[in-house]
Amino acid sequence: MDHDNALPVPIPEEVMEVIQSMKEDGFISQKLKDSIPDWVIPNPIEEKIAEEKALQEKKSRDEEKARIEEERRKNNLRKKIEAEKREAEEKAEAERRRIAAEKRALEERIEQERLAAEKAEQERIAAEKRALEERIEQARLAAERAEQERIAAEKAEHERIAAEAKAAAEKQVAEERAALEKALAAQQEKIAAEANAAAQKKEMEELAARAALNAAVPPRSNRPLPQTPQPAQQDPSTLVSQPKPQLGAYPPDVTGLSQNEQRYFKALKWVICGRLRDSLGTFQRLAEDEYVPGCIMLSVHLIGGFDAPTCSPRPRGFLSKASDKFHLFRSFLDSQPQTTEILYLRGCCYKWGFGVPQDTEESAIHFQCAADAGHPLAQVKIGEYYYDKQDYKRYFDYYTLAANQDCAHAQLFVAECYRTGTGTPYDVEMLIHFFVMFARQGAETEIGHEEKQTLMLRVLEGAVYSGNPMKHLGCGLCYEYGLGTPKDESRAFDKYQVAAIEGSAEGQYRLGLCYEKGIGTTPNQNEANGCFRKAAAQGNLDAKEKLK
Repeated sequence: MDHDNALPVPIPEEVMEVIQSMKEDGFISQKLKDSIPDWVIPNPIEEKIAEEKALQEKKSRDEEKARIEEERRKNNLRKKIEAEKREAEEKAEAERRRIAAEKRALEERIEQERLAAEKAEQERIAAEKRALEERIEQARLAAERAEQERIAAEKAEHERIAAEAKAAAEKQVAEERAALEKALAAQQEKIAAEANAAAQKKEMEELAARAALNAAVPPRSNRPLPQTPQPAQQDPSTLVSQPKPQLGAYPPDVTGLSQNEQRYFKALKWVICGRLRDSLGTFQRLAEDEYVPGCIMLSVHLIGGFDAPTCSPRPRGFLSKASDKFHLFRSFLDSQPQTTEILYLRGCCYKWGFGVPQDTEESAIHFQCAADAGHPLAQVKIGEYYYDKQDYKRYFDYYTLAANQDCAHAQLFVAECYRTGTGTPYDVEMLIHFFVMFARQGAETEIGHEEKQTLMLRVLEGAVYSGNPMKHLGCGLCYEYGLGTPKDESRAFDKYQVAAIEGSAEGQYRLGLCYEKGIGTTPNQNEANGCFRKAAAQGNLDAKEKLK
């Protein structure tokens, strides 16, 4: 075998290391050495090169191992860091969950404690409210008992006073009537002897006055002046029930009337209701427009015909200026048809001498006709005429007719008649009825006679617990509007409460107004609506209107 020409066979590195070790240790002979090809036993240079190459390769392998090891270490470190990071994140997430759970538990505990505290506070407030309501109710009941005892005592005292006053009034009326009858009997012959002479003298004076007026003011036409109808004599006992003359309905329908006529009838309604200051201003403006009925009523107003001092300094001069034009009043009235209003105005002219001679009897004739036709102011004037004639029955009857037509003046005086027994028996129930009608007119009533209002209030207070709720209502109206007493809204509220408790529908309505407007109490719309509903259930129309 040609070893020299044999191709070198790669010898494993481990074999080369063993051969090299044996050569160094002398285990291989020279002959064997010579017989080993160079490729098997290299020369020293090659060996050195091979060693260096081996070293480099080893170094490269070491470096590669070191690099791989470093990368492995780094990977391990990175994995460790990532594992630690994941672990830290998991711990943080767990901590967050724990904190959130604790927070929720704390919030739930706080909410439960808050709800428990609120419930306890509500229970405490409810208990205090119940206790306070019980104390208030006890105080109210005690106050009601005390008030009932006080009013019962006052009732007994006032009934005693009223009985004494009634007896004294009856005695005084009887004495006055006896004295008048005696005086009339003593003077009857004298009056009979002088009657013819007085009648002749009066006729001559009237003829002379009419001649003078006709000479001063010629008539507006040649036609004869209409004469005033003379009423037939009537039995006083049937006077009120007699049919009224056919002079047209009163008050008339103002539709289609002129503006001055509408203003006139509006002011006349104010006079009837006692709103004299408002009517005075309207009559003054009508007089400035030379509207004759307005001039006549302004003259009546200023001369005191409505029994109330409400004249201002400015219009008082009207009487002196108008006296030169009084003759125009008669010319105007004579040219008008015989209506209820014209009859009343004629009566006013004859009563105070506006353009005609002053004649009480002639004025009474015109007032009688207008009163029987339903004119409330004429009913008052004819009532005054019969009072002056001491015919108290007719006086009372005509005043009652006017009172039932909302005449405030008549309502107060009819109540006075029932108190004193003038023209009618004493009747405290009817007294209260008419005085409450008067009190309903309110604070705008300006008819005067405050002393009568005060006396009526005392009578109402004295009879306050006789089972008539109208008495409480009347007292409440007096205290609310200041009728016969200073205004006292608190007492008015108390009286309305009593009237409402006793079943008065108007008392319920007035009590509702107090709650709604804060009259004598704190405003409370819920309480007001409750009172309005109770009043409406009893048929009160004003309360029904409030609930719409």
